[in-house]
Amino acid sequence: MSNGSGIPEFQSCAASHAGCECPLECFSDGLLGLGGEVCELPAGSSGCTDPLTTVGACGNCTLDYCNNDGLGQACNSQGTADGTCTLFELNQVSSLVCQQAGSASSTCSPAATRQQTSGLCGIGSICIDTASGPTCEAICDSNGGTCAGGGACNPTAAAGLGICQSCSPAGTPEYGACTQSSDCLCPYACALGAGGTMQCLQPCPNGASQCQVAEICPEEYCEPNGCANYYGQCTAGVGESGTCMPQALSDGGVVGGCVLAGTAPVGTTSACGAMGCYLCETPAPSDPANMLCPPTDVCVLTQPMPTQNEQICIQGCDPTGKLGAPACTGGTTCTLMVGSTNPYDGFCQ
Repeated sequence: MSNGSGIPEFQSCAASHAGCECPLECFSDGLLGLGGEVCELPAGSSGCTDPLTTVGACGNCTLDYCNNDGLGQACNSQGTADGTCTLFELNQVSSLVCQQAGSASSTCSPAATRQQTSGLCGIGSICIDTASGPTCEAICDSNGGTCAGGGACNPTAAAGLGICQSCSPAGTPEYGACTQSSDCLCPYACALGAGGTMQCLQPCPNGASQCQVAEICPEEYCEPNGCANYYGQCTAGVGESGTCMPQALSDGGVVGGCVLAGTAPVGTTSACGAMGCYLCETPAPSDPANMLCPPTDVCVLTQPMPTQNEQICIQGCDPTGKLGAPACTGGTTCTLMVGSTNPYDGFCQ
């Protein structure tokens, strides 16, 4: 017996020997390791419709596991080398499963059945929902896997599964203008930015942990945690103060990101004494508050170093004077950070 609100597909029905959602049935299937009985679709006259399944010994549609085939490689689905070995997560365990391949090379259909080959991607690719619609994307191992043509293997929300992103080792940096992903510096992808223009952006399928400290992950790509009062105070999170940091763009523009501030002491170039000291850290999400500079200050490895290394909080400023940032105080002048390629990256000295 089956019902309308029962056990979902590929879940155990061993306890009741029934109770599956319609039109699933309770089949004996030891392959899934779920007590021997699993809710699955019965095979029809033309076989199984799900491109990830194959007809089992009991006329059931069971997952079609890969046979010594690596992720993204060709596998045997209905015939010989006519499928793509991809990851399928079941009960928080990922397994390699052979998915029927088709003839789609760009636009595809995530709901395509095994028989609807025009909506299924070719070997080596799977159908991914993107901002521009479902698209065939080459897959890779996000745990150190490589991509053909020197592209970047960007992780997806599924553990171990990556998407090969066309990019260039010498391409346009983050937030720069682009027309296609091959224009972008790896691992950035060309996508519609918050300002309504195509930009090179960092994909973030696993959330803001893949973004810079002054960025957020509202959907698929990292975006600046926007601000425009450069080197002024801003809101970095719920009830959290930050410093509005400017970043130069390759097209000559500038974008502001709110970097989380903290309680590290404000120093001077003679604050550390003969042994030197580290009173702050360059911001990172895991840094404790007492190592992050207060609002409007930046962490500076001072140069020249009077004695030992001195990494201290000093007022931030715009060396170009073009952004309307607060002027340096106490008789100091604005100096470009040593080694920085960002012309707006300065401190008062």
